[in-house]
Amino acid sequence: MRPTAKQVATAAPSGMSSRSGVDRLGRDRVKEVDAWDEDDLRKFLAVAKDHRWGASIRLAAPYGLRRSELIGLQLADIDLNAMTVRIERGLVPESTTRRGSGRWGEMN
Repeated sequence: MRPTAKQVATAAPSGMSSRSGVDRLGRDRVKEVDAWDEDDLRKFLAVAKDHRWGASIRLAAPYGLRRSELIGLQLADIDLNAMTVRIERGLVPESTTRRGSGRWGEMN
């Protein structure tokens, strides 16, 4: 039987949850990482420009796009005259075959 939300909420403060780990949910979940500054990003993009995924990397890295958003891009989303890209959809795998290929579906 699973605990109710009320049981979980009252277990941590009362110390009853040491076995289940509920009292530790808030701790140790934040991991500090060194973020890149502009110079780091510029160096990375310079190295990546000749990579076969260079265009995707140059679009994703500065703007924080997800892989699903890159895969979901269509030509109609890109306006070269206005120099804009609309991110309107993301694609995620719906199913995977034994060989690793699968079908992609739009995120809701």
